[in-house]
Amino acid sequence: NALGTRADTQLQAEGLMIKHLEEGGYTPGKRSDMWLKVKKDYVEGVADSLDLIPIGAWYGSGRKAGWLSPWLMASVDRDTGELQSLCRCMSGFTDNFYKD
Repeated sequence: NALGTRADTQLQAEGLMIKHLEEGGYTPGKRSDMWLKVKKDYVEGVADSLDLIPIGAWYGSGRKAGWLSPWLMASVDRDTGELQSLCRCMSGFTDNFYKD
């Protein structure tokens, strides 16, 4: 139950945030259907864990210059055995991590 219990209790998180890649910009104080929150109890059988494979990454800029972030993640298509790109994943590291 890696995603559910660990994210909810140890990390004090509520779930995963999913945003539209093309139009998912953030505007403070404004709600949008381009960002969705997925909690462990929303999706039966999927929310307990996700087996993802990093298949690519981009070099960051600013404080992340010289670091790979974000990462492009994929899952295996059970029918074809092929990798299907799924999402970008940020590191979650603090500003202090990048300074050290």
